[in-house]
Amino acid sequence: PTEQYMTYYDIFVRHAFGNLRDILREVSYSPIMGEMLGYVKQYSAPFKWQSESEITFADENFAREVMQLFSIGLIRLKADGTPDLDESGKIVETYSNLDITSYSRAWTGLFYSDTRANVEDRNIRDGRNDPMRVEFGQWRDHFPKTDLSGGYLGDKYPLCVELPRDGFLSKGSSYRLLGSKAQPDFLRDEWFSTGIPDDYVVLEEDSALYQVLCNKDEDEGTCQYSQTTITLPAKLDCSGAVECGVDTLRVVQVGEMYFEYVRPACVQLAFYENAQTIRGRWGGLGSLCANPLLPDASEACCNSNNLKRAFRNCTYTGERMKASTAAARCTAGRVTCDFISVNKSLQKCEKHAHGYHWRKSSCALQVKISPEGQIALVHSPGDTDIEPNLKEEALNFFSAYWSAEGFPTSANNECGGCTVMTSGDCLCDTTVKEEAVFNSEPSSAAEVLSRLFIGVNEGVFDPTQYSNTLKIDDNLEAYYNSASCCDEDTVFKATDAKTQRVFILKNVESTVTLDGTDLPFSFRNPPHFISFMRSDRTI
Repeated sequence: PTEQYMTYYDIFVRHAFGNLRDILREVSYSPIMGEMLGYVKQYSAPFKWQSESEITFADENFAREVMQLFSIGLIRLKADGTPDLDESGKIVETYSNLDITSYSRAWTGLFYSDTRANVEDRNIRDGRNDPMRVEFGQWRDHFPKTDLSGGYLGDKYPLCVELPRDGFLSKGSSYRLLGSKAQPDFLRDEWFSTGIPDDYVVLEEDSALYQVLCNKDEDEGTCQYSQTTITLPAKLDCSGAVECGVDTLRVVQVGEMYFEYVRPACVQLAFYENAQTIRGRWGGLGSLCANPLLPDASEACCNSNNLKRAFRNCTYTGERMKASTAAARCTAGRVTCDFISVNKSLQKCEKHAHGYHWRKSSCALQVKISPEGQIALVHSPGDTDIEPNLKEEALNFFSAYWSAEGFPTSANNECGGCTVMTSGDCLCDTTVKEEAVFNSEPSSAAEVLSRLFIGVNEGVFDPTQYSNTLKIDDNLEAYYNSASCCDEDTVFKATDAKTQRVFILKNVESTVTLDGTDLPFSFRNPPHFISFMRSDRTI
């Protein structure tokens, strides 16, 4: 068929007078390019380890070529086109093998879109005319990834943990029209079954959210459903026990149509304090650590005389909530427990209870350090059935940005007081610290952009909540409530002089320190977009 190649050719026709960024974006998701450089239908190393206990590495072809041939080349250049030199006069290369490895992991999990009947395509399963889709739940590498500028993919995005409890009602929240089916497109779950009334939330007609999504025609009195994507123009008040009682929504029914809530883009930090254990209903999903401040799991409540079998008390099937909300759902004498199984019945919530549930026990977050200074996450939930990719023997290493003290090794300092593993790696306990980066007024927006990495959600940010505003220059403003700038509650609004992109950033850095070591070893807390939970990687 020729149409698939004409579709690829049309990318360059559309952007002939545009810019390289747009061309690269479309080419990267083209199934034709995915086939040529081998990254379509590519399994990630964590998926292969989890499913087959097989050690593999992501294909590096496209990760290398998109830099070497399509964009930055091998040598870093100055503005005048001459090679950039380091202090010793040597040419500076644009990327290293570690950069290729990191980016190759970012290009895993891409799959063909579904075929369409109105295009020329002989393959009945794999669509070659539409952009590839990201298959998070099956094949995507979900661990942190470094970038070329000394940071991580996800830097300057807001933290998911700082989205408000009723974030689905916040300014800027988006809802996508699904039509007459309740099956979500973006948040796919194995529990979701089309047509089951408990799978979605039916909004009340007097709800402010209902009114916005309905967009009622005043003359006919019926919902218009005139937009496929609706963004809330302002913060809305909750209405009724459901809206006011849940931490998040998934799918809502408005009249005869359904909408899917699309959470704003945000990142999680790999390390955090007060980790709590979550576990699958049966043994199919292993235990792992979770941040109790995130709506990551469902409730599980046991009778006081049987703390091994739990029951549900949810608002809708597949509801996720914070640990505190899960505990509050345990009523009528039931308590949060370290269950072995969650009851399955024909009752609401229990018929599709395949996800993760909060347990009572705490969970330890550890880090495994290779002799080269790369790190891997280790979760210790006090359970033998641990998620494979978070066990001590897993090999999901990625680069870390260490402080000046460097990192411990088994060869040089016997891991500095951490556990020396038979593999030669170091296994250390961790503590997370958050501190202000600027204690006085920064010099420029460039300095702020180079040292701050945690963003603030634009829909939540309200300048009127701060008593002081300081305009440092045309590209930088500071917002604070203290007597003078700056402390850990200060927020900066900085404009990148090159791209004119505006960032709203917290004056905070999250650092992971190693416990019990002879030197103050520490590294920057890495962000990641995708949850480590096996059944929830579509978020």
